[in-house]
Amino acid sequence: GNLEIIYPRALVLRHAMLGTQERRYKETFELMRRHKVDLNLIVDMDPYHFLEGGGVTSLVEQIESIDHLNLFISCLQNWNSTAERYEIPRWIRGQNGRNNGGAFDFAIKVNQVCRGVRSVMIEAERTGRTNGGRSVETGHYLLPILSTFAKEDPPKLHSALELIRENALREFPNTNTGKKPSLFADGAQRSIQYLAFLADYELLFKTALESYD
Repeated sequence: GNLEIIYPRALVLRHAMLGTQERRYKETFELMRRHKVDLNLIVDMDPYHFLEGGGVTSLVEQIESIDHLNLFISCLQNWNSTAERYEIPRWIRGQNGRNNGGAFDFAIKVNQVCRGVRSVMIEAERTGRTNGGRSVETGHYLLPILSTFAKEDPPKLHSALELIRENALREFPNTNTGKKPSLFADGAQRSIQYLAFLADYELLFKTALESYD
């Protein structure tokens, strides 16, 4: 066959690891998605660096596609991919004196990453721009934020439904002109359907009933 279309797995992984280490998240994400590399590697290379060293902010800044952010969040798992699947070579592990997690508790990784990503997206919407200066409209990150609520263990469905309600009231305020209620607007209904796709349907229904709305 044609050698120019061959991508050896070992070289793809090394390139992905170096890209993650250098915070070239957009390029690295595209590479990993194309070659079906577990996206947990982006976090697992160095969870402390990702969560506390500005990695979360850089990732949200660079990955502009809402669908890609949703994909990243949905793929998160409470395990260390570098210990069980993708071993980090010694020459990469020793660069910059960082390691691949050390005493990090991977049992709560998903919750920590979801909270970190959600915090960055909410702040971007509040200020109207990302940390890098990219303009952001209100509601731009609604679906990824819902993904973070649904992905947490246990899922924060009440907070997710409240966010949908607040967004609907802001964009489609109730009036006395005979228009349908805010939560029946197409945008709000699509958000509810998206959340129902992510979460346990029965649990979501019970949570909605408990809101008395």
